[in-house]
Amino acid sequence: MTHTSTAGARTPCPLELGKRRVLFLRFALDWPDALIAARDGVTDRAVRHRVERGVGKLAAWLNGRSYIDGYDELEAAT
Repeated sequence: MTHTSTAGARTPCPLELGKRRVLFLRFALDWPDALIAARDGVTDRAVRHRVERGVGKLAAWLNGRSYIDGYDELEAAT
């Protein structure tokens, strides 16, 4: 997945393969969290965390913004 900035340069999406896979399984194939967790050998909570972070990173990338991960980075950015 690539994105064209206002300057016309393409930048790759900052998602790691694991997050891309979880987002694909969740939204493209409509798999429930429990099925993804069983497939990847993790907890449902880990899947929800990956989905949340993946959606956040993807939304920030599409909007041309930096992804802020947690309150420490938020305070540093302000």
